[in-house]
Amino acid sequence: MSTFDIVTTTPGDVIDPSELIHAVAQFKSPMAVLELRQSSAQVDLQYIEANLGHRILFSVTKENVGGHLVGDFVPPTFVAELTSRAVRCTQSQTPVEFDWHDVSSEHERWVRNLVWCASTGDLPRILWTSTALTSDQKREHDRQLHQERLRAVVDHAFDAILTVDRDQRIQFMNTAAEKMFGYTLDELIGKDLTVLLPPRFRKNHGSYAKSFDGSVVQSRDMRERSEVCGLRRNGDEFRAQVSISKLQLNGQTEMAAIIRDVSETARMITELTTRATTDFLTGIFNRLAFTEALTREYNRSKRYARPLTLAVIDVDHFKKIN
Repeated sequence: MSTFDIVTTTPGDVIDPSELIHAVAQFKSPMAVLELRQSSAQVDLQYIEANLGHRILFSVTKENVGGHLVGDFVPPTFVAELTSRAVRCTQSQTPVEFDWHDVSSEHERWVRNLVWCASTGDLPRILWTSTALTSDQKREHDRQLHQERLRAVVDHAFDAILTVDRDQRIQFMNTAAEKMFGYTLDELIGKDLTVLLPPRFRKNHGSYAKSFDGSVVQSRDMRERSEVCGLRRNGDEFRAQVSISKLQLNGQTEMAAIIRDVSETARMITELTTRATTDFLTGIFNRLAFTEALTREYNRSKRYARPLTLAVIDVDHFKKIN
């Protein structure tokens, strides 16, 4: 069995112990086989085998470590984390990777570890591989992890996210944006953003974009405008809530938009407003609507110092209608 076969064994498969130990001994990178011993009081990791690379990396002085606890050679803080990850990998039957910041040695270092459940049962066997990292390797790994995390957050976001360059050409859109508008990124990349706007909004969009680009404002909530609508591929329009912001990428300015479909919310608000301000039998405005209109016009007359006239017209026998 090769070392690759060990690490890629299907979860739940039972590996012959002698074959596993032989493979570990031949493996050049640090590797060890552990036994997970659990009781009601505690959980321990006991060595079955460890190759030369592992013994050097963790300063294990004994050549034959079988039967010794990991805690006999490794700092307690690391043992606790290793044990926790080992328990998790036996429960999930998937490999678990983690980094250990070793400040106990003479020179501070990072050690990347991978634990894998090689066999199950009352005493599960854990395959443990390790790699010492330089500071540069650790920083590069963290940078890549940060990028992957950002990609995952953007791609799984509920809201649509898209970016355009200064000429309003689409550069990126996430999965939610593809579903919202009915296009794939490959279909729209390089296309003008106005393809996603209803025709009546396209004429003024360029001036709005240039105004924002030339301003000192870095982000803006588009609710400041009276109405924002999107256009789906099938021609359907929808009410949208949009916020925009500027990005600096490789010395170039791009704009990012976060878009939420609020058409259902807008419909509900309209319906509730209608119910609150109209008579449900006749559809004419009720007393609440009258009071709001009167208050609005009264304030307008005061603001502009203009006279206000109110005419009340009664309808005879209205009860026969309502």
